[in-house]
Amino acid sequence: MDATKENAALALLEEIYGSSCDTVILDRTLCCTWSSCPELFSVGTQLQNIVSGRLEYPMHSPATARVLIRDEFYCVRITPLLNSAGDPWQYICTLIGADEAARIAAETDLFAKAKPVFNALEYNLAGLWKSTNALMEMLPDRAASEQLLTARRAASNISSVTKNAFQYADMLFGENDPVALDAAALCAALIKRCNAALAKCGRRVEFVCEEGGLFITADCKHAVAALINAVQNALLYSPHDSVPILAVYSVAAGKRSFVEFKFTNENVMFTDKDFSESVGVNFSYQRIGGGIPIIRRFAEESGGKFSMEDDGGRVCVRLILPSPAAELSADVALEQYSYVYYDTGVPDIVETKMREVVEFFGESR
Repeated sequence: MDATKENAALALLEEIYGSSCDTVILDRTLCCTWSSCPELFSVGTQLQNIVSGRLEYPMHSPATARVLIRDEFYCVRITPLLNSAGDPWQYICTLIGADEAARIAAETDLFAKAKPVFNALEYNLAGLWKSTNALMEMLPDRAASEQLLTARRAASNISSVTKNAFQYADMLFGENDPVALDAAALCAALIKRCNAALAKCGRRVEFVCEEGGLFITADCKHAVAALINAVQNALLYSPHDSVPILAVYSVAAGKRSFVEFKFTNENVMFTDKDFSESVGVNFSYQRIGGGIPIIRRFAEESGGKFSMEDDGGRVCVRLILPSPAAELSADVALEQYSYVYYDTGVPDIVETKMREVVEFFGESR
């Protein structure tokens, strides 16, 4: 291909991919000549310098590789463009990050393959919980009871992780089942249960709610998972003697109505600012940190927005969800409000998350 035709072909490729997310064009030497995402993969970057593992070169058929960009791994999907002699003269590369990979996976049956694993874990953890409870009643020996209590605590901690993993996977890959929910009633019921459990460690959450109908359309199980994770984060990342606040109220934007959930707490979370520049750590080394992705995903699937900001040592997490109040009567919304707690003898996600808080701060004497 002569230079004129080559330049014309490149111009066409740039026009085609100009609006595409995270696409780059590499020349014969795998050097970037054009990028739609210069902040990730800038012009002049050599693919060989960031690829992880072995890269076959030259490539005559589509391939994938793993690249490291700013301490994050991306999958790069490489499509070679062949000339009349069958040799590659350019490569079109698409960068796929973890979030994009999850969105792609959501269009497949990945969750159907993973769901049995979560179900098996929850089923066996429930059996372990019931067995340790029964043994504690049967064995009067204090040392044996303490060991069983330790085993039960470990089962509860594992269950907390699996519950979050299941809910996040269900939000990504499962069926969303939205119903009209009374946000005020839902939050009031959750906070009441939370404060009852938190009494053991001397903590509580203050709940402030605007009067009147505050309705949202959302999957009830996902709403509970998101809200209880937000409550737990507000408690774990705040001082023992402080009181996080959950405020629920209506907001308007033009002709649309929304319900805002505002979680506020004093911040004691460790970040890079708490350490020297050479350390470079964050709070994720202390916890798995699955709560924020669940909250963010819940906002997305419900057609709302999620934000988190630190204002002078106080963290504010906001969930803003659209309200169907103008379209549904209060009777319909209340009839579809479906949060009911059934005590099965095995801790649900609310009890499990609050148990972690109590264990973290220690029971009051």
